[in-house]
Amino acid sequence: MSEIVKCEVCGKAFNKRYVNSHKRLAHGKKSDPASSTLSEPEVMQEILSLYARLSDEKRKELQIRLKSLDPAKRQSEHSSASVEQCKRLHQLEL
Repeated sequence: MSEIVKCEVCGKAFNKRYVNSHKRLAHGKKSDPASSTLSEPEVMQEILSLYARLSDEKRKELQIRLKSLDPAKRQSEHSSASVEQCKRLHQLEL
């Protein structure tokens, strides 16, 4: 029998023998992130979308990793964020 597994990137179900090919073809390496054509709000929305796909365990792990970043840098970035962005960040921390 074939084993059904989920893609770690998009969460879709695939046959175990095919999932590596799927990841390579559907989620191959992206172009240089520095040359991204997405605006900052679009990037933030993409991050929120990816975050929503994580399990509770991985969300907690990510929150810990984000909190471990340089506090001074986080404070300056957070203070320059819009009110709407602050609300979103607060909802994620709950």
